[in-house]
Amino acid sequence: MRHTPLFQGSYDDTRAARHEARRRWSDLDRVEPTKVTFQELLAAHASIHRVAEQISGTSTCAGQRATHYYALYEESKGNLMFPLIASHGSLWGVRHTLRLQRLLERAKPLSRHGRIDRWIEALDAVRDVNRKVFVEIYTTFYFTRFYGTHPHASEIIHPDVLPLYNAVHRAIADEVQLSEVRRREIYYAIFLHEQEHIVDPGVNEAAQAAGSRLLLEAFKRVRPRFAYFPPGERLYFTDFTDVEQRNREGLRALAFAEQVGPARVFEALSEY
Repeated sequence: MRHTPLFQGSYDDTRAARHEARRRWSDLDRVEPTKVTFQELLAAHASIHRVAEQISGTSTCAGQRATHYYALYEESKGNLMFPLIASHGSLWGVRHTLRLQRLLERAKPLSRHGRIDRWIEALDAVRDVNRKVFVEIYTTFYFTRFYGTHPHASEIIHPDVLPLYNAVHRAIADEVQLSEVRRREIYYAIFLHEQEHIVDPGVNEAAQAAGSRLLLEAFKRVRPRFAYFPPGERLYFTDFTDVEQRNREGLRALAFAEQVGPARVFEALSEY
């Protein structure tokens, strides 16, 4: 049975998302950053974070997030690669966990003591990890756009990633395209940060909460094929909870995106 694509957006939708973000944060753009107090910084970050939470939707709204992810990529003038790859990771992850959930729901009449309900909750927790990553990326991008060079910015944005976002914003302002090597460096450093602070804790917590060796194996042994990958290519995991494997395969996902180009990556969003 054919399923409804998770992503049904268009370039018009991503452009609308960009224009809406510019309109929404236009007041921040008119403020001289050096005159902003620390409390005002915190308030601005909280405001952006609230909007990110709103537009992230529910754990299954990967298509909605993909529109905003691609808008971030375009707003970065192609210099911030992470949103481009993350949109596919989120779409694949939601499709995969929904498939597992449908299988589990068929077995619910045989379940005792709410065991399958706990497993389904664990699957949703995994999906929500993707949503949380989106919230952080959107919040950090727009906060650093306006306040990345503020003396106290590193007290709000992790100092490991603050200079990376600032480098992207400088490239945007200077109307230059970062080299592929530099884009890769920025992508990988942000990827590592998200893995350490959101993905790794979230996936492990969900896996433990499931309390099922079978479901844990389903979490671990995955072979994602993002829709933009060249024919025959996919990612390989013997243990998705292993940080080293996720880091290695994350770089392969980027390499394939650079190989096929952003137009194909966008077009492929509708193939989940």
